[in-house]
Amino acid sequence: MDDWDLVEQTTKESRAAAKGKGERMSLKCVPSFGIHPWYCHLYSMEEEQRGEDKEMHYEAVLSSKDSPDFEPTVKGLPSPIPATTWLLTLRERISAQLACNHSVLLGEVGLDASAKLLPAGVEHWSGTARTSLKTNMAHQVEMLSKQLDLAEELGVGVSLHCVNAWGPLQALLQEKIKKWKAGRGKGGEKKPVRVCVHSFLGSVESLKVLLRLPANVIEIYISFSETLSARSPRIDQLIKATPKNRLLVETDMDSVMGMDAWLDKILERVGRVWEMEMEEAVLRTEVNWKSFVRFQNA
Repeated sequence: MDDWDLVEQTTKESRAAAKGKGERMSLKCVPSFGIHPWYCHLYSMEEEQRGEDKEMHYEAVLSSKDSPDFEPTVKGLPSPIPATTWLLTLRERISAQLACNHSVLLGEVGLDASAKLLPAGVEHWSGTARTSLKTNMAHQVEMLSKQLDLAEELGVGVSLHCVNAWGPLQALLQEKIKKWKAGRGKGGEKKPVRVCVHSFLGSVESLKVLLRLPANVIEIYISFSETLSARSPRIDQLIKATPKNRLLVETDMDSVMGMDAWLDKILERVGRVWEMEMEEAVLRTEVNWKSFVRFQNA
C-alpha cells in the first residue's frame, strides 16, 4: 500500500504525456493495485483493529516461530493493517480508475511458498540475506481469496504470482470457480475473470491444469520473461503448450533500464517456438495484452 500513491502519480504523468497520441501510447502505463504475497504478513484478516496484539498476529501468520530471527524481526514490524482498511482502500483505488473509464489491474497478488522475510528495517530484496521466517500458506490463501473476489466483482484483470504453490493455487481457483458460477445463476452475462500467471515457472502439467479451467468463468493468460521463466529448461515446451491467444510477455524487472532489450529477447524466443517472425509475435502478444487489460470495457 505504501507505493500506491506513486503508482497513481506515475500513471497520471504517463497518461498526460500520451494524450492525443493514440491507444497504443495510452496503454503503455496501466496501474495495478494489490497485496503481494511477500508482504501479506503485514495485513490482518481481522475486520477492524480491536487492540489485536501485534506479536499474536505475527505468531499466527508466520512460520518458524521458534527461530532466533522471530523476536528481532517482529519487533521491527508495524502493527498489522486490518482487512476493513486494506480491502476498502484497494476497492477505492481500483474503483476510482474504473469510474474514469481507465484500464486498471489487480496485482501483483498470489502465493509464494519459498519467500522468506527480510530482516527488520531492510526494504530492498536485492543482495540481502533473508531471515528464516515465512508467511504461512493459510494466511496467503485467505488474502488472495479476498482479492480474487474483489477482481471478480469489479471486473478487472489479475496479475498473479505463484512460486512453489501450484497445489494450493489450483485448489483455491477451483473453489473460486464454484463460488462465482453459483453467484451468476443460469444464463449469467457476467464476463469471465481474467487472470495472468506472470513469469511462469511451473511444470508443463501445472500449465495444462490451469488452461483446462472453464473459460466461461476464468480466462487464464500465461506470461513469460527471459529474466525468470527462461531459468526453466522447459521454457520452449511451456511456450508451445500455451494457446497463442493467451500468451503475454514481460521483463519482470523493477526498472525501465534495459527493458526493451529484455522484451526483444523473450519475443525472439516466442517467435522461434511459434515459427514466425518476431514482428508477428509482437503483434499477436499486443492483441493479447489489450484483451487482458481492457476486456471489461469491450
